[in-house]
Amino acid sequence: MLKIGGVYHTADNYRHDMGVLLGAPEYSFLDFAWWPMGSDASLRTVWPELMREYFERLDAPGGKRMTWFDESAHDIFFDQPQLLVEELIRIKGE
Repeated sequence: MLKIGGVYHTADNYRHDMGVLLGAPEYSFLDFAWWPMGSDASLRTVWPELMREYFERLDAPGGKRMTWFDESAHDIFFDQPQLLVEELIRIKGE
């Protein structure tokens, strides 16, 4: 997925993730070491749920809509951080 832009549109490797994790005070080196296995386990567990029309089944009494970012992949906060912030501010203001 990295090579075809399914994870990030701005990177083709996990180096920037590793830098963020290593520099974050919330994560220990042990957390960093276990990250690949944890990510793999969560993807195997969560992915089937995500593929079952999650959005359509989501009960949102206040309404819902899907927002699509054309130049982002899995980690929009790396690919288009400013657009993400602007969209969240717009949603909050509704």
